[in-house]
Amino acid sequence: MSCGRQTCVPTDFRFDLGTAERVPWLSRVFGILNAALDRERRRQLWIELEKARQRGLLKDLDDRMLADIGVTREQADRETSKPFWK
Repeated sequence: MSCGRQTCVPTDFRFDLGTAERVPWLSRVFGILNAALDRERRRQLWIELEKARQRGLLKDLDDRMLADIGVTREQADRETSKPFWK
């Protein structure tokens, strides 16, 4: 795993088919993505999904917690309203 300034990303990320065994359609989607996407595109997708996850966590913080990290409610709302690919 490689940790940059903003987020940690696995350097050899592959969609894990083992975790999707209970959901057949998800297993097929992961299989298609593994076959269709090269390593760099999988890495970029991972980064975008991680940003979306972090924005979801930011959305759940109250004003006191946001003040602790130096972010205003308006900044948090602006960040969480972005689509996952931005």
